Amino acid sequence: MDPLSITAGTLAIVGAIDASVKCLRKLSCLRKAPTELADLQREATDLHAVLLLVAAVHEEEEAKISATGQELPATRRGAGTAELKSLARSNLEWHAEQAALALGDLNRIVCDYSTSLQSGKRVASGLASLSWVQNGRKKAVKTLQRLHDIRSNINTTLGVQTRSELTQDYSC
Repeated sequence: MDPLSITAGTLAIVGAIDASVKCLRKLSCLRKAPTELADLQREATDLHAVLLLVAAVHEEEEAKISATGQELPATRRGAGTAELKSLARSNLEWHAEQAALALGDLNRIVCDYSTSLQSGKRVASGLASLSWVQNGRKKAVKTLQRLHDIRSNINTTLGVQTRSELTQDYSC
């Protein structure tokens, strides 16, 4: 993997982590938020933890490549393992980018909800609740499912990559 690809992958992962931190800060400031936002906060927290794991794995791979100046060698089982690692790395980077996009959507949902509550008047608060029921809830549920799917896909990719590493370690 060339240095430009490594840098792009690192930027994607760091961007997703940054987006998750921003969302978590905004979500933690909301008081008496609808349950969908609480669910989104839990999912964003879980996704943030997974993204930190992805960053650690990515850094480890990057360090190995930098130390040797080349891709990690394939095992005795053939080039399939090296190809699998490369595919897993690309997959993780793509999912990190998707996570950043989904977290950006979450950020907008939280901003819309907070803005509608800022006036503090009862009438405005009632209208904000109505607006939430009509628009925000659907967006929140859809974003929650998207974040969950991204986290599941990242976990699966990490599992495949780990199995690949174990296969390589035991085949020597």
